[in-house]
Amino acid sequence: MSTRVKMLEFPMGYFSLFGKSHFAVRKKSNRKPLIRIIFVFTVIITTSVIILSPSGKKVIPKHWQIIRPPHEVSALAEGDDFIWAGGRDGVYKIEKDTGSLALELKCDIALSYVRALQFDLSGGLWIAHSSGLSYYDGTACKTYRETDGLPDKRVNALYLDHSGRLWVGTVAGAAVYEDKRFNKFLPVGGLADEMVNVIMEDSGGGMWFGSYNVRHGGLSYCNNGRCQHFTVKEGLPNNNITSIKETPDGKVWVGTGFYNSGGAVWFIKRQEGWFLSGTLLKNDGLAGEKVRSIYLDKRGAMWYGSEYDGIAVRNNGCWNVITVDDGLSDNEAKIMIEDKNGNLWIGTRNGITRISPKELEDVSFQALQLR
Repeated sequence: MSTRVKMLEFPMGYFSLFGKSHFAVRKKSNRKPLIRIIFVFTVIITTSVIILSPSGKKVIPKHWQIIRPPHEVSALAEGDDFIWAGGRDGVYKIEKDTGSLALELKCDIALSYVRALQFDLSGGLWIAHSSGLSYYDGTACKTYRETDGLPDKRVNALYLDHSGRLWVGTVAGAAVYEDKRFNKFLPVGGLADEMVNVIMEDSGGGMWFGSYNVRHGGLSYCNNGRCQHFTVKEGLPNNNITSIKETPDGKVWVGTGFYNSGGAVWFIKRQEGWFLSGTLLKNDGLAGEKVRSIYLDKRGAMWYGSEYDGIAVRNNGCWNVITVDDGLSDNEAKIMIEDKNGNLWIGTRNGITRISPKELEDVSFQALQLR
């Protein structure tokens, strides 16, 4: 753990905590040396206790809340009075108003590496994880695998379309659940890549599929059984797709990246299809090169989560970057949702950050001030 070395000034000079001492002692002071020594070491011990507190907690804004457990969080979903969070260690039910942990869900099999959560129209919760697709009806779980029609038991993505059909993304393609059956999605020409990590339906009824596959990857837009494919050849900053989000102006935003490369792009629709219209990179205001998540809040501000560098908030063309130093539980922001009360929940690599509506306004206002 790295510790910031801080230089402090006292009547007897400067010294550096946790590093080489740099005492500049004045000669022949009239003050008693013993009193001066006791004072200095009292300050050193007090400061050390504060900086090296075993809890490791940072001072966070009054209306920001860090919630642990869970720790690694890749999925969030809102129920009636609860937020459900999923990640490496399973699924957790969290009280919406307080942020208190209410339940760690136990299913028919152990849940681990949960990638997506989706409520259906009847209120049941679908859980995508590394060992299958589980359905929790409020009482018990049932888990589906390849023998039930899934392309693969390793499930990455879930999406409920406007008609109530559940779309499932796996490492071996996508499937649709309807009439109590899973049917593999087989468009003409196939998807850009069989690995499906992100799914979204746009306002026109078209389906978008993103692949995060280091060797291949790519983005697909499919409608009426046919697809358009997009890769770096068509202008993507990176072939690895992390997030897809449609905004009210009809644009479709896509987050891309792997390690220290990537960016965000937006698409516009023309009569002949979708076209990549623009790109945002770190030099344009993003927190880091790789875009891990994209979210549009209810105030109209865009949030671009990064892999290593926090979140860049864009409001009316102005930027504000927030990190762990501002109150985030971790700099990798994997998923963001707003609940019905206006609180923003951010799932990260190390816990959840919950931000109140008032603090959200402050973050957006700070972005405007940075004009």
